[in-house]
Parts: sequence; C-alpha cells; structure tokens
Amino acid sequence: PLEKLLKKIDALYLFPDPVIMSEENFLKIKERCAALNIPLFTYSEEFVKEGAFSSLSPNYANIGSQSGTLACKILLRNLSPESIPVQLPIGSYFAVNYSAAEKLKLNLVHLKNIANKVFY
Repeated sequence: PLEKLLKKIDALYLFPDPVIMSEENFLKIKERCAALNIPLFTYSEEFVKEGAFSSLSPNYANIGSQSGTLACKILLRNLSPESIPVQLPIGSYFAVNYSAAEKLKLNLVHLKNIANKVFY
C-alpha cells in the first residue's frame, strides 16, 4: 500500500496514529520518501530531529497561557464557563530539518526565518 501511495503523491504527511506510527514504520517511511525525493511532513519535532522534513504542531506553552487567561476570566470576573465561547488554539510550533531539505533540493532561506526550531 505504501509503494502505491508514494507513486501518486508529491509530499507525505504523517498523522498521529499510534497504531500505525511505530519507530520501525517511521524509519521505513522516511527511507522510502528520501529515496523517492518526497518531502515528509509530520506532527512531531522528534520525527524532524530523526530526519523528516518538517513538523507543525500546537504551541503548548501558548495554549497553556490561553487556558490560564480563560481561568482568570472565570474566577476574577465571575463568568460562567458556558458564557465563554470555544477558543481556537493560539499559535503553532514549526520545526524544519535542514539536512532533509538540502537532500530534497529545497531552498530554506525563508523557512529558517519562520521556524521555531531548525535541525541540521
């Protein structure tokens, strides 16, 4: 199934599925994507550290701060939680693997400026 998929795509995004994403599967997928010159995007900085091209994930520090702000509104202003609409998470965390980008012959000049973390 992976080989059929890789013949039809320009990039691959790994999503957080613990049933599918074992260390062994990640290594196989990373190896095949590298051999076929397909950028591998993921949800975790750890995968980028191990050779995936990039990841985009929630910025948990910002989400924690946002949660604290909502808690203060509830406690200090005596607002009911039901009166506060659901909030979208603020911010994201973007990591890039420079070595993987070079192998893909991608120009990282602009990505390095917006990445939260760059691995070499």
